[in-house]
Amino acid sequence: MLWSAISTPTHDGRPTGGSIPRDGDRVDRVLRPQVPGVRAAFAAAVAQEEARAAVLTRLAEAERAREVTAEATRQAKLQSMGPCPAGYAWHREGGGWRCNGGSHTLSAGAAAAILGDA
Repeated sequence: MLWSAISTPTHDGRPTGGSIPRDGDRVDRVLRPQVPGVRAAFAAAVAQEEARAAVLTRLAEAERAREVTAEATRQAKLQSMGPCPAGYAWHREGGGWRCNGGSHTLSAGAAAAILGDA
């Protein structure tokens, strides 16, 4: 299509003067019917992502509950073993255990032998 009265092009290469073809009506006719489908697709994608996030949250909560239960089981086994020689309870530290007094430790291997998993 020829443009009449073409003058110096703008920075993006379009002419600055003359009549510029307007296809807005045609573009509107073509694209407007697509809007509901695009909106529905976005809504479905958002709903799917929210459902995925909810599943991941539930899995993380379940994993945390398993960790808390496993820690309670380990603590119960340590308590049945008794306190450290100075009478302090045990807590997890690094790969093993240390008494709350800070003077006694159980290595990961010793803890595994006592606890069955460390």
